[in-house]
Amino acid sequence: MKTKQFKIRFIYQPIIAVIGLLILTDFSLRLEPLRDNLPQANPYYNPAVELRTRALKSLIKEQGQPDVLFIGSSVVRTNISPLLFDSVYQYITSHKMTSFNGGLSDLDPGPVSFYLEKFWLKSCKPQIILQAVRYEELKSTFTAENYPVFKTSIYEPLWLKNNLNSQIRLYLLDHVRLYYYSGALTEFLRYPRFPVNRPLLHPIDSRGHSFMNIGMAEAKKLGLLTGDFTYYEDIPDSLLKLNLDALKKSSALCRQSGIKYILVNISEHGDRFLKAPDGLERYRNYISLLRNLAGELNVEFIDLTNGDPAIYQQDDLFSDYYHMSPAGTKKFTTDLARYCAGLFKQDF
Repeated sequence: MKTKQFKIRFIYQPIIAVIGLLILTDFSLRLEPLRDNLPQANPYYNPAVELRTRALKSLIKEQGQPDVLFIGSSVVRTNISPLLFDSVYQYITSHKMTSFNGGLSDLDPGPVSFYLEKFWLKSCKPQIILQAVRYEELKSTFTAENYPVFKTSIYEPLWLKNNLNSQIRLYLLDHVRLYYYSGALTEFLRYPRFPVNRPLLHPIDSRGHSFMNIGMAEAKKLGLLTGDFTYYEDIPDSLLKLNLDALKKSSALCRQSGIKYILVNISEHGDRFLKAPDGLERYRNYISLLRNLAGELNVEFIDLTNGDPAIYQQDDLFSDYYHMSPAGTKKFTTDLARYCAGLFKQDF
């Protein structure tokens, strides 16, 4: 009796076909025309990071490394326009400037410092980094380690663990596109949109700026600004130390990388301080605090209000009490560029 010989090719041929398909798919995801027409990958805590990753890579490919990187929270994202900053700077100095907006939503000084170390300093090599902060952020209780949003994504928990397993997974994320895109289809099915490559939140321009499309008057009319936004309380000492230490860490990271670090007070609506009886004193104490910190760190400090919150008190400059309207962004960015035109003479 003859037995049929088992043909191994019936096993290896499908395996080879599957491997080939995976390799082809992974290669295809590296092609920008295809990638840009697919649902966006989202391995970070916020889809805005992927948007800025793509914009930054395009900028570096076309023009080289940025001269200036702005970092901070969502107020940086909305209140500073790099394209306008560069234009005003070049008009005043006749020198070309290339800047990029790295402002990310919901990041206070601790998480900003963490992102500077784990993301921005690995993504680009600017000559100058401007970190902008506001009063509210110095009251934050968050560090990278206790920030809940960081625990629900892919990259951030791996950055925090820093063990062999996390290093292997980070390598795969950085080099295997299929792994990088894991979960993208699921998220798209949860939040379908057309065209499919449309950002889920806050679209940006080529330099990372995301503008607000509503003014404060309209926001109030729509009932979006209810309640009292005034600062009545001073910052507790424990939280103040926590956040000032985070700013010190950002400065140290820049110094270690040979990057000039500049601390910036980003203006909020003047009513946040001036509606309180002791608001002007609170504001000036806050400015003095940042100025003293900058002196301790031997870095520049920029305060476009010159200690007077009324400089930015007009409703038409804001969308809410801290994110600026297009008019406010134009004023703040122009003022900042003019200040930096004199400040950067020795750097460019």
